[in-house]
Amino acid sequence: MFRNFFKSFWSRALKLSYCAIFLIAAFVVPHVIWPKMDVKTNTVNTDAAGGQLTVIYIELENSSYLNLKDPDIACEMKGSSGTTIKKASKTIYEALPAGTKRIFTMVEMGTIPEQATRFTCYLGSISVEWGVT
Repeated sequence: MFRNFFKSFWSRALKLSYCAIFLIAAFVVPHVIWPKMDVKTNTVNTDAAGGQLTVIYIELENSSYLNLKDPDIACEMKGSSGTTIKKASKTIYEALPAGTKRIFTMVEMGTIPEQATRFTCYLGSISVEWGVT
């Protein structure tokens, strides 16, 4: 009787151990394989003169240990109610090395819709620079 009890106990304990190892691996492995990318948009200045939206100045800071490239600057043009009327984006084909700040200037974002009164510009996406170039 005790033999059967301990046999089933160790069988359940082994199954629970496997489940615990699987759960730990499921949460830890993605962070090892795909490390956290930390890119901050410190300052953004825009100009809406002449019916064209221009990002005059945008400062990006790469706080990760990965070299990044091709930042995509995105802007939302909103009406007075706050509704987004138009979204525009532009990819800047330049590198953003690990641990550096880069300033990008005079990025043309296109024409402004007639009813747009507010503009929000931000980093839309960025790519990881894999391998040696």
